[in-house]
Amino acid sequence: MQQEPSVGFDGTNWVILWSDERMGPSLIYGARMTPSGALLDPRGFAVTTGPRDGLAPCVGSTAVGHMLIAYSSSMPCAYYDHHHIWGNLWTPLSTEAGLQLLLAPNPFRMAVQISFKLPGYASVRLAVYDAAGRLVKTIAHGDQYPGWHHETWDGRDHSGKSLPSGIYFARIQCEYGRASKKCVLVR
Repeated sequence: MQQEPSVGFDGTNWVILWSDERMGPSLIYGARMTPSGALLDPRGFAVTTGPRDGLAPCVGSTAVGHMLIAYSSSMPCAYYDHHHIWGNLWTPLSTEAGLQLLLAPNPFRMAVQISFKLPGYASVRLAVYDAAGRLVKTIAHGDQYPGWHHETWDGRDHSGKSLPSGIYFARIQCEYGRASKKCVLVR
């Protein structure tokens, strides 16, 4: 359920905040909209990440592009719910912030860490393909929070079979675009 919207302007874009229960407890989510009405974050992004409920967000702008966000939360106690008011300065994501993909080590023998950064909440598909473009293994598939994520590929296909030395490609696709990086498996 999405409720309790609040709107602010960061000097470049409109920022809409709301309480959102898509991942369980209510968190504060946001989305940016250009002055011409183009929605930059169609699925929104998490502004708070719990563990407390985030309710009734309010937003105010500062002179330097930051936004002051205030919201209430409740913490259950033995006989009653205890309410708090929380606040923090937040810098909205710029329109240039995009998808990032890193691999290390590369070349690799046993395993490669595949790290990716999402600028906002997104439905992600991360997979490995061989040099001919055939799907080797899906590493991650589903909704992810903004920020850095780390997955490991051990040089095996979807059935667990060890793959030969060669060139492979880690590819990620989501609402924020696509990225691909070459990795070299050395047995």
